[in-house]
Amino acid sequence: MLARECVTKFSVIGNLVTCRCGARHTLPPCSASSPARSPTAARRLLDELRTPHLQIIIDPANVDLDADALREAFDLLGDDLVLAHAKDRRLDGTVVAAGQGDVDYDLYLELLRGCDVPLILHGLGEHEVPGAVAFLRRPAA
Repeated sequence: MLARECVTKFSVIGNLVTCRCGARHTLPPCSASSPARSPTAARRLLDELRTPHLQIIIDPANVDLDADALREAFDLLGDDLVLAHAKDRRLDGTVVAAGQGDVDYDLYLELLRGCDVPLILHGLGEHEVPGAVAFLRRPAA
């Protein structure tokens, strides 16, 4: 398996390999397609490789937009998260700045409170940063 080879090589030099959970992303820099196409697949990959050198980046725009799918992602992967992205997606698949799409951000941020990971803005233009930051800092509904 290419993922095992990639993690083994990076483990030897003490680096961390991250894997984004979602069908549109890859296990950089070693594979042409992600072995973690869903939270379940990502969990399987983590369990198979069993190394602290592989951790997960959670991105709500790469998970199904329903609340159950978000909860499942955190239930399966929460202990292995290393980073959280803050971007959004509309129902038509368009990626937009956090707060401009259909991701349930109240739930996403609530689930993130149980994880000690940085949250970074992602997938937006510079002119959208102030609005996205204000959205993320607002009190929960």
